[in-house]
Amino acid sequence: EVVQQKTQFENKNTKPPSRYTSASIIKELEKRGLGTKSTRAQVIDTLQQRGYIKGTSIEVTTLGMEVIKALEKYAPEILAESLTRHFEDDMELIRERQKTKEEVYVEAKNILVNLLNQFNLHKADIGKALAVAVKQAFRAETVLMPCPKCGKGDFNVIISKKSGKRFLACNKYPDCKTTWSLPQQGLLKILQEKHTCGTPFIHIIKKGRKPWKLCPNPTCPDKEQVQAPATKTDIKTS
Repeated sequence: EVVQQKTQFENKNTKPPSRYTSASIIKELEKRGLGTKSTRAQVIDTLQQRGYIKGTSIEVTTLGMEVIKALEKYAPEILAESLTRHFEDDMELIRERQKTKEEVYVEAKNILVNLLNQFNLHKADIGKALAVAVKQAFRAETVLMPCPKCGKGDFNVIISKKSGKRFLACNKYPDCKTTWSLPQQGLLKILQEKHTCGTPFIHIIKKGRKPWKLCPNPTCPDKEQVQAPATKTDIKTS
């Protein structure tokens, strides 16, 4: 009985914590006094669109994790909750007329100048770290599916070194030369959702246009439904 109770206790303690959802992380930000009602949801959307987090059950991407590591190493003050909370408190003091806008502006400027100076001291190292992070994230996030022709390789996004154009291709080249074309502009993200032809949708964010999702399969039989507007759900699961 003692052994059984101990095993149950250990199993309970080793269970990983549940991931945040958009709603639960907004509550956590409110609890910690970070952001406002109007900015908290916007912050989460921004993190998702920039590829730092993904999923309805929020998961930090490779890119997001590496950015945090680089800033923790070279400019940790930028990540400090106390800094964000300090600015939030100052804004409240302005509303309560206990501080003037000019006082808050001067103080904030001094803090940000010091942070920028610290950042600049290590900008080369930060740049190198982030370049590696982007490369790793690109590799992790660009596999669409197994190659539709040979079935042996990964069918992923490739950027041509010669032309700079991007396309989908099998990584078993030159044994397999299967390629599909892609839009040349806009941020691409592969979705978990699949089109009726079985091909995963690609979510596209392009400046000046609403986000949309695309089936990249050139032989897709359902041509009329190849493109569709992206929803908030698409953005969160990308």
